[in-house]
Amino acid sequence: MSNRLAITLLIYGMAAFVIYGIGMIAVLATPLQAYAEYAIPGVFALSALLAIPIAWKVAPITRSRHQRKLVREDKLGAPYPES
Repeated sequence: MSNRLAITLLIYGMAAFVIYGIGMIAVLATPLQAYAEYAIPGVFALSALLAIPIAWKVAPITRSRHQRKLVREDKLGAPYPES
């Protein structure tokens, strides 16, 4: 499993819950409340689907600062020992 995929899986849950919360507020605070029986499962499905690309885009951003710091401090290391 690549680092990006692992970070994406960690971020996915958080992104899905934030999107779900925003959607629930939109449903319950608007006239859509009358259709809550259908709108809430829709919000759930939409949040699950929208969180995938959002988490995939955010994952490399979360590790870029750490990698830049390692390059700056010259601690990234070569892939093979120099002889």
